Amino acid sequence: MIRSDYLKPLFDPKKLESILDKITIAIDDILGFDNLPDFSFVVKGYSSALVSPLLAMAFNCPIVLVREKEFDRISHSSLQVEGNDSLRKYVIIDDCLITGNTIKEIVRSLDEFQPKARLIGIVLYGKNDKQQMQAIADRYSCFVKCVHGKQTLVNPEVLS
Repeated sequence: MIRSDYLKPLFDPKKLESILDKITIAIDDILGFDNLPDFSFVVKGYSSALVSPLLAMAFNCPIVLVREKEFDRISHSSLQVEGNDSLRKYVIIDDCLITGNTIKEIVRSLDEFQPKARLIGIVLYGKNDKQQMQAIADRYSCFVKCVHGKQTLVNPEVLS
């Protein structure tokens, strides 16, 4: 039996494989493997950290990890952002949008870490609200794809 509140699909090899396949297909549909831009995957949080190394291997691209700001707590790292500091474009991998705060925090942290880096897309693998997805796509001028359903919002500017 798998004990988990929201990570169950990631602990089940068949469900994890299905999620990875859907994410891979989504990115290929939007960006295309043949014309794949030089980009990095950016993650924040445990569930995305479980998925990102497998995706990075499939796309042969680096990972950047944004940590929680931890004040008055012991951490394994003094860095809030870890990974390739030469990133130019990035795709955020996350499970779901609730308030949009995770996306805001990632973008803000990367603006400090690498100010020239540009968010080109967000791929979500949990259930998501289409209005919230649209608000994020509009705010950041990027594509937002939810692989749980058939929701894709593509801002044409991101593909140019």
